Amino acid sequence: MKRCFLTIVVLVSLVPAALCQTSGEFRSDVKGPPYPWTNLNFPDDTGALRFVILSDRTGGHREGVFARGVQAANLMAPDLVMCVGDLIEGYTEDLSILNQQADEFDGLVAKLQAPFFYVVGNHDISNSVQKKWYPKRRGRPYYHFVYKNVLFLALCTEDPPSGNISKEQVAYVQQALASNPKVRWTFVFLHQPLFVTTKKPHPDWEQIETLLADRPYTVFAGHWHNYYSFTKKERKYFVLATTGGASCLNGPKTGQFDEIVWVTLRKNDKEPIIANLELNGILPWDVRPSIPLEYAPHVQQGVTISAEPVFLSEESLETITTTLHLKNTADLPAKVRLVFTPPKGVRVAPKEQIQNIKAGAVHKCQLQLQLSPDRMKTATRIPYTISVEYQLEGLKPFMKSDRGATGVLPRKFPCPPVTSRITIDGKLNDWPDLSYNVSKPTQVLHNPKTHHGPKDGRFRFGVAYDNDYLYVAVEAFDDVVSPPSMNPWHQDGVEVRINANPLGKQGGAQDWKDLLPIAVAPARKGKKMQIWLQKNLPTGTKVVSVRTPTGHVTEIAVPVSYLESKQGKDWKSFRLNVAVDDFDADGGAQLWWKSDWRTGDNLPGSGTFERK
Repeated sequence: MKRCFLTIVVLVSLVPAALCQTSGEFRSDVKGPPYPWTNLNFPDDTGALRFVILSDRTGGHREGVFARGVQAANLMAPDLVMCVGDLIEGYTEDLSILNQQADEFDGLVAKLQAPFFYVVGNHDISNSVQKKWYPKRRGRPYYHFVYKNVLFLALCTEDPPSGNISKEQVAYVQQALASNPKVRWTFVFLHQPLFVTTKKPHPDWEQIETLLADRPYTVFAGHWHNYYSFTKKERKYFVLATTGGASCLNGPKTGQFDEIVWVTLRKNDKEPIIANLELNGILPWDVRPSIPLEYAPHVQQGVTISAEPVFLSEESLETITTTLHLKNTADLPAKVRLVFTPPKGVRVAPKEQIQNIKAGAVHKCQLQLQLSPDRMKTATRIPYTISVEYQLEGLKPFMKSDRGATGVLPRKFPCPPVTSRITIDGKLNDWPDLSYNVSKPTQVLHNPKTHHGPKDGRFRFGVAYDNDYLYVAVEAFDDVVSPPSMNPWHQDGVEVRINANPLGKQGGAQDWKDLLPIAVAPARKGKKMQIWLQKNLPTGTKVVSVRTPTGHVTEIAVPVSYLESKQGKDWKSFRLNVAVDDFDADGGAQLWWKSDWRTGDNLPGSGTFERK
């Protein structure tokens, strides 16, 4: 044994040093040179930190996407998982619904193999009930921790709701920073990007930023469902895209994509390495060109489009002129490309337009529409795509894109007067007629595959008015009425939307500031109906929703004074849309009379009722 050992020692010592390489923990039996590698300059992995950030899940969550984000996070094997809030739909004061939503979310993150840390969003705390409920369920809404000599600050921008940080929280941050002066980096997580403002800096965030000024840090926020990156005083700020929250998903170049964020900080890194892992790929942190922070609130809104609705009549000619109003809301000039894709039987001139619009200016885009005789009889959508390019001095062009539609409508719908007062009681015996039958909805959202035709779900509705109220009644026929759950649109229920602005001044598809949404789920025996944000409805509004042997009935009375506040005493018209939410064992579908105004399928002016 001894002689064998000596032989081995001699053999190894005879291998020339130039024929093998070692570096730290690296060993190889490859003899060279040459060597099949470039170099052995491995990074020092001592104390390396790697973590994942999950972005907004809710605000109209898309089923299954966040679960995919959890799976992706597990594949990356991070040290821990952070978030930027909006984890449940919230916006309810019903504790049973809040706990049900929280249980659902906890079931998702329970599958994470690394620790998960909660951050508060406006959907997580939106009212006084949620403010009391959250600490009992989740613990403190703002907190900090240190891991691998890195400070993590989880802030609450709903203190109080919405978009605020209390004096107590600022004092807490000050103490947390003072207690950890020599950490190698600080990461800040908050939901609403308070660091982006149109005029003066947000006073609450300004205090936080001042406290952070003497250390290296990076900030992550959400809320916008749209990706942005900024650099301010050599620190990076991020507004993340989505991990299942509502999104048009127009792609990374427009900031609309589903992602998880991968953050790496090693011993000798000068700053964190940040990668956006699109759920369909991996993207660098500057997937979209970075812009100066002061431009963000303007560019976020971009160029808005409002279309003048065109209603056909017997006197209408085959060639019709309509106008689109393109408003550049940014403090930057914009290059706008508008491309129309008309359906068969329709000609548009010009089919493509490229316009340079000055900062804050409005450009009127006139279109000539030629319709075939068949098209003169039906509602016709003329889809378009709009691409906006902002050229910032010394930077790459910043792009935004969206889609929408203009078109023509065969008529306005009549809103008849009633001779006797309608009682809002869930009974339809005092209604003269429910003349709008929706057995084939124009649009089916949420999970269209779960809607199996009229036998599964259909509805009819009627509209009327008197001197005091505008009335809407909806009768839904449903083979299975689901039990109460979450918000009205997550169970069987009704959604009514009213735009009482004058024709031509009703804003774009995403313009909600003058919109009246009413969402309600029917009451069951011994239980109250659920009305979304009832306190925000016009004073005097009446809503009743009840179950029936064949489904459910909803009656709504909106004070005429609401219409008069928009148009004056001699109000003439309003725009209305109705949806019925149909949830069964295989999932839920949302059945729309006309396409949801928030989507690219919206046809301006659709559902316009004229006072008779």
